Amino acid sequence: MKRIITVHYELRTKDANGMVELQETTKDGEPLVFCTEMNLLLPAMEQRLTSLNDGEEFDFIIPLSEAFGERDERLQHRLPQANFMTGGRLDTNNIFVGNVIHMQDSKGHHFNAAIVAMDDETVTVDLNHPLAGKDLHFTGKIIDNHVASEEEAREFEPHHHCGHCHHGEGGEHHCCHEHHGHCEDEGCGCGH
Repeated sequence: MKRIITVHYELRTKDANGMVELQETTKDGEPLVFCTEMNLLLPAMEQRLTSLNDGEEFDFIIPLSEAFGERDERLQHRLPQANFMTGGRLDTNNIFVGNVIHMQDSKGHHFNAAIVAMDDETVTVDLNHPLAGKDLHFTGKIIDNHVASEEEAREFEPHHHCGHCHHGEGGEHHCCHEHHGHCEDEGCGCGH
């Protein structure tokens, strides 16, 4: 039975030195609203949140094996700078170390890639999820958890390109990305 869950949360991880880093938060913005059984969140996160009631607080860790797995160094690729030229010039507004860019492979698959290094001839991109290799520590509170009506569930059906989020009439944050999607920035790992 599909459910609509509205939640405020914070996501923390530890860096290589064991220091805790805040990765995402909805505390100062709109809550995350999602429909269960639609592959919108990591299965381990959805499973833990589904069992909670309105007003219930939570504090749990999803181990990397249930999250985005280990980092895979084979997912770093050195590409010719020519691949990033616009009008014969390197697109320096978008191509710089630390930026995340949208790319497409020869089969038409879309994905995000982090630029991790550059030299005079190449751009090195990392296709690992930014949270790969990390346990995910979630804390927060369930605002609402109810059985989804057919109409509510239809609002979350993939009638648009997955990999992005949108906001409902009340400003609620709706995430539409598959658990293996690549999105950066803040909020549910999808840029919001």
